[in-house]
Amino acid sequence: MKAETMSVDSKSPPLVSVVMPVLNEEKYIAEALESLANQEYPNIELIVVDDGSSDSTPDILENYSKCSSSPFPLEVIRHAEPKGVSAAKNTGLARAKGKYLAIVAGDDVQRRNRISLPAGILEEHSSCDIVFLDCDMIDFEGNPLNRKKGYPERMTGKNAMLFQLRRNHLFSGLFLARREACPTFDETLPSGVDYEWSWRALLEKRRIRILHDSVTKYRIHQNNLSANAAQSSEALARTMGKLDLEAVRDDLSKEGFPKDEIAVGLAWASLAANRPEQCLGYLRDLKTQDDGLKREQSFASGVAWWKTGNLHEAEKAFTTILEDSPSDAVSANNLAVLLALQGKDPHQVAALLEQAVKQRSEYRDASDNLTQARKGDLVNLRFTERPLRDNVIHDQHYRL
Repeated sequence: MKAETMSVDSKSPPLVSVVMPVLNEEKYIAEALESLANQEYPNIELIVVDDGSSDSTPDILENYSKCSSSPFPLEVIRHAEPKGVSAAKNTGLARAKGKYLAIVAGDDVQRRNRISLPAGILEEHSSCDIVFLDCDMIDFEGNPLNRKKGYPERMTGKNAMLFQLRRNHLFSGLFLARREACPTFDETLPSGVDYEWSWRALLEKRRIRILHDSVTKYRIHQNNLSANAAQSSEALARTMGKLDLEAVRDDLSKEGFPKDEIAVGLAWASLAANRPEQCLGYLRDLKTQDDGLKREQSFASGVAWWKTGNLHEAEKAFTTILEDSPSDAVSANNLAVLLALQGKDPHQVAALLEQAVKQRSEYRDASDNLTQARKGDLVNLRFTERPLRDNVIHDQHYRL
């Protein structure tokens, strides 16, 4: 459900600080800045933190600050050398003076209501601390890809913790927060920073609201398609390994969430923390009649068995999913990998990978695996540890 249009009293709108971390964004930053200059919200300060760009980004920023007719003040802070996107965000947040804070990317385009819509909600609802919004995806030339990031259909601010146990849905480039409710970013993590950030916000009992309004055009290009899978897994394990899952279980139980849903969420969190035995423990006594939860139970069990080296049980789990859902691309890929690891029929392996790619052409693990299989290499196939999002965004979030 989309939000109704909210308005802020134009006589005295509170200041909103918009932080833009950038690194070598010469191709896109002018358009990003222009989209902020065109915001319908009347009281914005823009803080650009250049994290040591080596291209013409600094020159573009200098020229823009001198020549732009933007109604909003622009401050540029430059790191002498790259410190990482989290450090750049924190530098900007520390400098911000606004009542409300936003972070935007230097390669994205903001719609005119990017600030006014969530600011109106925060002004009218003192019970809300952070508003998360949605985005449409565009290619490197700005052409629409006709898909949104999206949120799970049943995810709301009230049950966000339950859904965050499964994977990250809350991205830092899509929020507006009260200053006092906005955590800083962990500068020690190599990736998956938004996931850790959102968990701290939830554990601090920040009250969030999720809107399905698309206020950002999120650009897909080669620079944000690169990610190190090992680093992503390590960061995910660090983030989830710090959680007290029993305390989370108690909180969710007190909120009245169904026991089976909580167990499945905790199982996913255990996998993310690289604790497969704990995952199997949460799932062992699950007697759900819900088809979706049954599928999640089988999938998480299959991943846990694979992690513990019990390939036979893992094979059974993904076979069960495919019997009920033949179009499940990840289960087809994972079953192919498991068969290959056990030295089974290579033709069946290839057929399953072809099936996976046919179902989801953008699914990189399956397409890369199929390329390897066609070369006769069945040794280094990639296993996918989580169901795909409805819309694959990029690898940084694809595995989280």
